[in-house]
Amino acid sequence: MKPNLLIAIPLLLITTVAGAASPDFQDFLTRACASAPAGTDFFTRCNVDSVDGDLSGDSEDSLNPTQSLANASSAIAETRARIKALREQVGKQDHQPSQDSDVKETFRQSGYSLILNGEDGSIDRDASVLERGFATDSTRLQIGFDYRAGNNFIWGAVLSAEQFDTVYDADQPGTNFAPGPSEGDSERDSLSLSLFAATNLTEKIYVDALVSIARSDFTFRRISIFQESSRTLPTRPIVTLGDTEGDELAISLGLSYDASFDAFSVQSYLRGNFQQSSIDPYSEQGGDGFAMFITNNRLTEFNVLAGLRLQRAVNTSFGVLVPQAFVEYEANVDQDDKISRQRFLADPTATTFTVVGDSGDSSYGRAGIGVVAVFANGFSAFITTDIGWGRDLIDETRINAGLRREF
Repeated sequence: MKPNLLIAIPLLLITTVAGAASPDFQDFLTRACASAPAGTDFFTRCNVDSVDGDLSGDSEDSLNPTQSLANASSAIAETRARIKALREQVGKQDHQPSQDSDVKETFRQSGYSLILNGEDGSIDRDASVLERGFATDSTRLQIGFDYRAGNNFIWGAVLSAEQFDTVYDADQPGTNFAPGPSEGDSERDSLSLSLFAATNLTEKIYVDALVSIARSDFTFRRISIFQESSRTLPTRPIVTLGDTEGDELAISLGLSYDASFDAFSVQSYLRGNFQQSSIDPYSEQGGDGFAMFITNNRLTEFNVLAGLRLQRAVNTSFGVLVPQAFVEYEANVDQDDKISRQRFLADPTATTFTVVGDSGDSSYGRAGIGVVAVFANGFSAFITTDIGWGRDLIDETRINAGLRREF
């Protein structure tokens, strides 16, 4: 084979891939442009700034509204994090080291307690062929109470105020194609109410149940770039804005076993968790003709978790310290496919475009360390930090701290 032909073949392959970065979206746009009403911005983009909406490959990828998949993924991840934080709250109050009678009495006091928690978290998702990358920073403040009826039963409620900020990864640069620092962002403010209860079946075995509901306000900004297929005309930034509401639901049931070895306490636990997030439909504004109507986006998952926690109670002059470490393994039993449907508001035929995301990880886990401190006069405090492991595209870290006052 001639050398120039060896060079031409890979160049042809690169050109083909670059020119059809999102062929499904291009096909959808072409069909929608065929019915574009004259005199609208949408008609201008389709028939004046381009030929039948024919885009460069970079622009196909940029205008493809996969941000909606990230919105649903981030929402259910934070729903999962909320129920995990509540599980730990129940465990810290009901499931304490029992190898030392003095320590046991320090932890197991009857009556009401006031709870104050704070959490800071981050989720980083790498981009894939089907989904955009994004980074989410979250802050959660919880206030609540629990009531302990002796040593065998505890119940309580927690109110949470939560804020989430997500930034979508930037487009990749291309020929005459210079993207900005991101493809948009979103904000979510949530209020949630959670109820929990736990009871000891025996000296070493206890069960717990948790239910959490939340209502969220979303604000979305989608940033993309319009570039016709010849790449000879100036590009046009496309910015759309949208806001809507959503709901989250989480239910968790757990069974734990306590064992003591010398000065150490080991807890093993098994839990089933149900999480659901739903984002209401909404219409975008702006977009120079490319504003869309986004349909309801709902994700549901059910998983089973197995974990092991090692801790040791240490008496000190100022109280009791309980350093601890834990590791968990989680398996998804059932998980919805990530699907989002949308259409151009300016398209009179309401042609629908369906975006399908990556399959979720079948199994993953997390590990962390922390310490609980119990002081005189009914005060206690804790701090924990953990990281996720075993996910193909996602890195997750969290730090949680709180105070508790018994009355």
